[in-house]
Amino acid sequence: MSETTSRQGEPVAFEVVLEQWSKIKIVGTQGPLIDVKPVIIEVRRLDKKDSQGRDVYAIMGVIAARVEPVRVPVTEEGEGDGEANR
Repeated sequence: MSETTSRQGEPVAFEVVLEQWSKIKIVGTQGPLIDVKPVIIEVRRLDKKDSQGRDVYAIMGVIAARVEPVRVPVTEEGEGDGEANR
């Protein structure tokens, strides 16, 4: 979205009702797990309607992410699986 488009319309107040994290894992790996969620910064009501006559909104946000480190299981021989720590 361009700077011009994101600044059109009238800012409207909003309340966050629910924020949820999604957890992803890269296929074919042992990790890490990555948690992501959208964080809404601003909502603007645009001066247009959709095909059913409803208001159209522009939403500005960012994606928050956090990475969970890979946990190496502890074995009787010591920390790690033996191979990873050699």
